[in-house]
Amino acid sequence: MMQCNNLAAACATSHLVHSLRCFYVTQMEVLFFYKVISHSTKADEENRHVNQQRQAPHQRAAGQRPEGERTENQGRAQQQGARRVLVEQYAIGANIEAETASNIARTMIIPAVAKHLVLLGNAEAGALETESRELFDELIDRTKTLEAVNQYPDGIEEEGLELAKYARDKQLTAMHEVRVVADKLERIVADEFWPLPKYSEMLFVK
Repeated sequence: MMQCNNLAAACATSHLVHSLRCFYVTQMEVLFFYKVISHSTKADEENRHVNQQRQAPHQRAAGQRPEGERTENQGRAQQQGARRVLVEQYAIGANIEAETASNIARTMIIPAVAKHLVLLGNAEAGALETESRELFDELIDRTKTLEAVNQYPDGIEEEGLELAKYARDKQLTAMHEVRVVADKLERIVADEFWPLPKYSEMLFVK
């Protein structure tokens, strides 16, 4: 039974660590994608202008659109569709990661630190208890902040670039703040209370 619990905890930790590491990679991919789209759009505009200049006089007089312009418009529409899909996937993924982080902090880490504080209080370890208490209170505040931003505010679009920016600036930022405090607590909370495998345990598995 104990091995099953350790395995479940390891899986939860592995998912969280992977999500946090992928956060920065995903941001770089989105930035790169927008640079490519911006460059492609600019090049398309230049090509369209050249094609218009080359358009036959009778086509311009009749208001007909040359084949090259129709092809460029189709390509632009495909680029916009791909961008919408990427932005939507980014926002959804960020929200899932943030919800997972807040759940782990609320149901696993905070109760573990509370048990650790009781242990230090019974031992009358004043300095250690004060250190742990400060980080404990900070973790609670940051977890509540994360839970708050995980609820989308009124007026924000349900999809699109605005939602992706909100996920980046609010949700992922708040998730990072929770992790910073959790990493500090991992170093000082008693092993018997800490619910997740520590980095040292994952690096040196017995």
